[in-house]
Amino acid sequence: MRRLSLLVAKAGYGTSGITTMAFGGVQGSGNGLTKDFDDLLATLKLTKAEMAEVRQPLMRAIAYRIYARFLSVIQSFPTLPDDERGKNIVPKDIATLMNSMQFSVLNIDTEDDMRKLFAAFLPDGLLPDQRKAAGKYVDQLVSLYKDCKKAGGPTPDFLAFETRSIANVGTGETARAIYDGAPIPEPEPTR
Repeated sequence: MRRLSLLVAKAGYGTSGITTMAFGGVQGSGNGLTKDFDDLLATLKLTKAEMAEVRQPLMRAIAYRIYARFLSVIQSFPTLPDDERGKNIVPKDIATLMNSMQFSVLNIDTEDDMRKLFAAFLPDGLLPDQRKAAGKYVDQLVSLYKDCKKAGGPTPDFLAFETRSIANVGTGETARAIYDGAPIPEPEPTR
């Protein structure tokens, strides 16, 4: 019975995470996204390892949504050949990268997985200050993912991030800040 409950909960977390987030419904569900499964699992007294395994599909969906925002920012990156800052920037072929890395995109399990994936998509030819600004943005995204992992699901900060992402709020500003080698605009506080 315990094993069946774990399988049902894992499938539920996967369905909640992937379908709800894919269609942007996570904002309306708030922290109650997985309440039914959380209640079921509380009766089973799971170890941390068992709980992490059950929630893995949800965490992968969160990682994918963070990656989608990163990709949106990178695709908004200004490349101005007449501009001194942009003359050496060579955008990556996103379609080819996505095709060759689709398994990686859908299977982010660690902060290191996320960093490697983001590094693969950054344009070539960034100036040192642009690379530093991009690194700080990546740090923000990885920190958001890490907080979600610690919480075992979406945090209020992630929900606010997802709302901004779906509305495409701040994408261009973040891309421009990276291009200018400037500090990344801070998101609005959620608390």
